[in-house]
Amino acid sequence: PSGVQGLCPDGWHLPSNNELTDLENNLTCGDGGDEGSALAGNASLWTNGALENDDDFGCSGFNLLPAGEVIYDIYSTYTYYYYYLGQRIQLWSTTDDSSFPCYGNVSYDSTDFRINCTGNKDIYWESVRCLRD
Repeated sequence: PSGVQGLCPDGWHLPSNNELTDLENNLTCGDGGDEGSALAGNASLWTNGALENDDDFGCSGFNLLPAGEVIYDIYSTYTYYYYYLGQRIQLWSTTDDSSFPCYGNVSYDSTDFRINCTGNKDIYWESVRCLRD
């Protein structure tokens, strides 16, 4: 476990990249390569695309929802923008790769689950999932 409680309640913690990878690797449904489809749920909330049209959509019961992301414009207007609602979810991990934060990504136009290390934690505000200790 990451050991980072962050905003999670007592007895819970934020996941590391290894824990996100464990989630992906320990699915009991799907045929490999469709982990994003297996983890997603509630098709009516997702933009129509490869994800919800996959036979493995929702088979894990995990039910990730397309929460989108909030971007904070610190360069000019100091305004919040909401993007990608219905199209994707990105889950922060506690792992940083160099100066970039890492997250798990599920998008409407792909059936996979990707871990990426890009962006800026001060600008991009993503979803989190807490794991029980």
